[in-house]
Amino acid sequence: MELLGYEGDPDYRQWGGQFDLHDPTTWDENYQPVFNPRSDLQPQASFTAPDELVRLHNSVAKPLQRFHYRHIAADLAARAADQLPPRSQAFAAVLCQGTRYVLNRSPEHAQHLYQRYLKEGAYVPWGGSFGQSCPAPDFDKVAREQRAAQIAKAKRIGVFLLPALLAGLGVWFWLRRRTTATVRNA
Repeated sequence: MELLGYEGDPDYRQWGGQFDLHDPTTWDENYQPVFNPRSDLQPQASFTAPDELVRLHNSVAKPLQRFHYRHIAADLAARAADQLPPRSQAFAAVLCQGTRYVLNRSPEHAQHLYQRYLKEGAYVPWGGSFGQSCPAPDFDKVAREQRAAQIAKAKRIGVFLLPALLAGLGVWFWLRRRTTATVRNA
């Protein structure tokens, strides 16, 4: 809220996000809530200069939803997960945090992140409460595992490359010695 929240609509940061003066929710005849799509506030044109209308239009929250920054945070968490190994704890924890941001306000967005975790992620003991209680991502473990994988890869390459390199050096020395011996005898 402090970084991306709007002072007015749709976040009303000026009241700590506690009130929504432009809430699109209405009530039906049975007093059940009806969630209408949110629309932007329209200023009265007689009191607004044309340049101000353009500035207002360019500064609309994207997406135009209450607590829109939570959707942005969830999307950024999904992008951060792209940079992590899918079978790591950090991958699952980052997606869990992203799900936590949108779980109560946008269940379909949370479901999308959870499905990605189920499809790509590793089993974690806290998976049953995914999006509700999330541990901190263990980035140090990921770095250690990636470093260990690089070392293992270098060893595998070395096992196959070292004999070929030694054989190549042996042939080169043998040919050099043979040419030197031929030049001396001539």
